[in-house]
Amino acid sequence: MTIELALSVGSLVTMLIAFLVGVLKARDWVETVALAALKSGEGRSVVVDAVADRHSRVEDKIDTLTQSLSGMADRLEGRIENLSARMEARLDRLDKEQHQIDVRLSVIESTK
Repeated sequence: MTIELALSVGSLVTMLIAFLVGVLKARDWVETVALAALKSGEGRSVVVDAVADRHSRVEDKIDTLTQSLSGMADRLEGRIENLSARMEARLDRLDKEQHQIDVRLSVIESTK
């Protein structure tokens, strides 16, 4: 029974090592093929197209963000102008009331 167990463990270890060696060789093969593709003009054009596509998507996102920020700035400017007009109206009303109080106070002081 121990010889069978030792053989099973040995074959399992051998298969594991063979699998790891296969993975490493496959990785080297993929790396070699990728480098060969990048050295060719066709491979370079594929990489340039992929980078240009990603770059254009980033530019589109930046343009969309710029438009959103511009819209927000316009709305904020409108709100600020609206608040400014309301504040001016309130200040005018307070000036009128202050003037009326001054007039009343001068009338009261003159009657004394």
